[in-house]
Amino acid sequence: MSKVTIYLLIEDENGKIQGNSGRMFSVASDPDKVSFDPATEAATGDPNVANCKACLAAYLKTSEPADTESDTESDTESDTESDTESDTDAPAHVNEAGE
Repeated sequence: MSKVTIYLLIEDENGKIQGNSGRMFSVASDPDKVSFDPATEAATGDPNVANCKACLAAYLKTSEPADTESDTESDTESDTESDTESDTDAPAHVNEAGE
C-alpha cells in the first residue's frame, strides 16, 4: 500500500483552487499546485489531518500569534465565533480521499 500525501490548503484570494462556496485556496507549500494524483495525493483545510511536512511548516510560519499577552481573552472570543462558521471549505474537485 502506498502512502498518501495530504496537502494543506490555505485560503488565498489569489489561489488557483476554488472551494465549494467560491472561496479561493492554494497549497501551503506550493501555491502553483492545482491538481492531485488520487492514488497518492489528497488535500485538506485541516492542519490536524495534513501530513505534508512542507505544508505544515509553511502554515506554522504564517500562523504564529503576533501578540501572546492576551491569549486567554482572544481564545474565548474566537471559540464563540467559530461555532457558527466553518473554518474549511473543501475544493469542489478534491475530497479527503483525493478524488
